[in-house]
Amino acid sequence: MNKVKEYIEAKKHDFLMKTGVSKSEVNAAQDKLGFIFDADYTYYLANYGLLSYESMETFGLGVPMTSYRNIVTATLNVMKEYKSFPTNAVVIEDIGEDNYVIIVMDKGVFQFSPNSLDLISDNLEDYLLLRFSEVI
Repeated sequence: MNKVKEYIEAKKHDFLMKTGVSKSEVNAAQDKLGFIFDADYTYYLANYGLLSYESMETFGLGVPMTSYRNIVTATLNVMKEYKSFPTNAVVIEDIGEDNYVIIVMDKGVFQFSPNSLDLISDNLEDYLLLRFSEVI
């Protein structure tokens, strides 16, 4: 996640972000969802919580459970609605019309819809850099 860190540092005035969250907050989210987050996602949560950059809003922690950007709430809602949702994944963006960007732990970032699961990127860092470049 070094490239993401460098990018954010260089453009820090363009980002709206929460400060990172504590290990106990990450652990509580993992407990509620029933699986362990991979190293990249744990780093993202511990350092940023969640990010906003131009029109991009990623979900995360550090916001109330009632917020649509809270990963526990968003993920549990999508899991409840769609039985095909992977059991070890979190929603990181709602891209509309029942399409979501999700992280499947240790597998990559995917676009999920009720009828498909398509790989976008092998890792969170590459996905975030791609999204940063798209919103410029």
